[in-house]
Amino acid sequence: MRDYESLKDLYLYIHDAKNGGCERCEEQARKRCYAPTQPALLFSTSEKTDIVLISESPYNYPNEEVKSSDDFTRVELDCTLKMAARNRKPPESAPKDIFEFIYHVFRSIFQADQQGWPDRLLRNVYWTHVGKKSFKGLSTRRRSECASQCASRLLIQELQAIEPKLLIIASSVASCVLLGKGFTELLEEQKDASGSFLNLRKQCTCDSLLHEGLREQHFSGP
Repeated sequence: MRDYESLKDLYLYIHDAKNGGCERCEEQARKRCYAPTQPALLFSTSEKTDIVLISESPYNYPNEEVKSSDDFTRVELDCTLKMAARNRKPPESAPKDIFEFIYHVFRSIFQADQQGWPDRLLRNVYWTHVGKKSFKGLSTRRRSECASQCASRLLIQELQAIEPKLLIIASSVASCVLLGKGFTELLEEQKDASGSFLNLRKQCTCDSLLHEGLREQHFSGP
């Protein structure tokens, strides 16, 4: 059963300036944070959300215009989605591919009402990142290391709180951390699935984060 209060509590805990999860990560994980001066990007969500979108990390966050999750929604998400919809070039500060991916995957959400796109998206989809702080400037190897560190503290707790019916992964780094498999391997398996969605419980490898969460019985469903 989905426990929305747990997700709300998790959201508040991460944003607690003194005792929040990011503040205590180094103490708990015994590893230095990869971006200790940055705030974590974590969205609140609707009680009815049962779709989770996982991307790699919040790009170029924070910056002069975007200093909080609310700013990110209002500035980055709103402006860039509108540009993707109108086939205009997004600003260089935003990763064009992820916003175009979001727009095309959730096209029906945006076509239903051209006003309030970010709020509509976040009411229907819980968007999170495998790394809660920006990976900008990090090497591929370092991104994977940081993703594992960050996701092991928070990602399973997020999924446990929502227990989504559909999980959409928009990052090979995220799929490797969560499932132990990259996009290429998953794509080949999807081709053999005869048009049906992959059962991620059966797809995860024995050393993956999802397998560990299942082994620890963090999820109630079959």
